[in-house]
Amino acid sequence: MCDESLCADLPYPFTALGAAVLSSWNFSPLLVASLFYAETDDLVGEPEELLYRVCAVVFLARQLCRALKLGGYQGKKHLVRAGYAGRALGFDTGDLKNLQCEFAAFFAENAPSLLYPD
Repeated sequence: MCDESLCADLPYPFTALGAAVLSSWNFSPLLVASLFYAETDDLVGEPEELLYRVCAVVFLARQLCRALKLGGYQGKKHLVRAGYAGRALGFDTGDLKNLQCEFAAFFAENAPSLLYPD
């Protein structure tokens, strides 16, 4: 039996713990880094680098879920913050507003098949 109380007081964010688990399971460094930096809104790098762009996509996806309160996020809805992800992916504020609306509509229409595939 697993004693979940052992993990309750670890002083690390879930991004660091998740990245450590993925690394210990020998997942690709690209996947590990994208989880580790999933909440970092000021990542420094070169926009043409694959690692930087993958981290930007994961950050933006997380922002979309947070903004729409998907995946257990609480609090009020808010607009997606662009940060480095907007710059890396070429989105301005208007693009991000449109993306958020399109994502909300897509998710509402397709949630059952996304969450419970056959």
